[in-house]
Amino acid sequence: MGYPGYSENEYISEVSSILSDRFGVPAEAAYKLVANDMDVRHYNYGPRSPSPSALANRIGKSHRLTAKQRVGPPMESGYAYKYMGRGQWEDVVVSDNVINNAKFEGFGTIYGNRMAVWKVGRHSYAQTAVGPRHESLWVGKHGDKQRSSRRSRRSRAG
Repeated sequence: MGYPGYSENEYISEVSSILSDRFGVPAEAAYKLVANDMDVRHYNYGPRSPSPSALANRIGKSHRLTAKQRVGPPMESGYAYKYMGRGQWEDVVVSDNVINNAKFEGFGTIYGNRMAVWKVGRHSYAQTAVGPRHESLWVGKHGDKQRSSRRSRRSRAG
């Protein structure tokens, strides 16, 4: 039955590009991993295939691949927004413990301002994307892509 909006070749290409982006697998190796998967072998005949992202995650997990560390600006001391839930952010002062354990997640728009976002445990923190944290210094130059490119490709296919 396949996956809606994708031919078999488009599906394989999308999953292999996700494997390359997310796990750093070379393009040819990613294509071989996807082409040898059982869901792809029976793409047109079996039940509905999983989404390209879900299949890429499953292949990565089964082959024990580790996700690439996202490259981004370091979190700075001072004030930051902390996500409180239900779309609410609160101003907090971040400690050295938070700064040292922060993992960069990406860039987002919070209350109409562009922010750099980090994850510390279960909590999310954001600081304005200005100066050394500005998005133009980090997106595209260090292998981090904007997510909108994948969405626009999918919308054109459907």
